[in-house]
Amino acid sequence: MKLAPVDLLSKMCPLACIECLLLSLWSGELQSIHARWAELSDSYAFPIVLLSGLSSFSLNITSLFANKSTSPLTLSVCANAKQALMIVIATMVFGTPINFTNGVGIFIVLVGSARYSHVSYLESQRAAKGSG
Repeated sequence: MKLAPVDLLSKMCPLACIECLLLSLWSGELQSIHARWAELSDSYAFPIVLLSGLSSFSLNITSLFANKSTSPLTLSVCANAKQALMIVIATMVFGTPINFTNGVGIFIVLVGSARYSHVSYLESQRAAKGSG
C-alpha cells in the first residue's frame, strides 16, 4: 500500500505518541516533568522544547519527501549533521555539562552513525550495480 507522506505520518504519529506517553508514565518521566512544570514554564526552556517538537515534525515530513528525490548518502550526511547540531544546541541551551565520558560517548555515537551511513551507502551502490 502506497501512502502520501502526510497520510503515513497521520497513521503512525498517534500510535507513536501513545507509546511514548505510556513509556514516560511507566518510567516516571511524566511525574518529573509535572514536578518541574513551574520551573519550565517560567524559563525559556518551554518554547524551545515546543519549537523542537515542531521542528521534528517538519523534519519528518521533509525527510519523507526528500527520500523520493535525493540519494541515501545525502540523507545520511544530513542526518549526521543534524545529530551533531542537536547535541551542540541542547548543550548550550540547557547548560548540560559535558565531561570526558559524555564526550567520548557522543564521539562514539557520531562515528558509529557515520560509519553505518557509509556502509549503507556502499551496500546500496553494490545493489544498484548488481541490478543494473
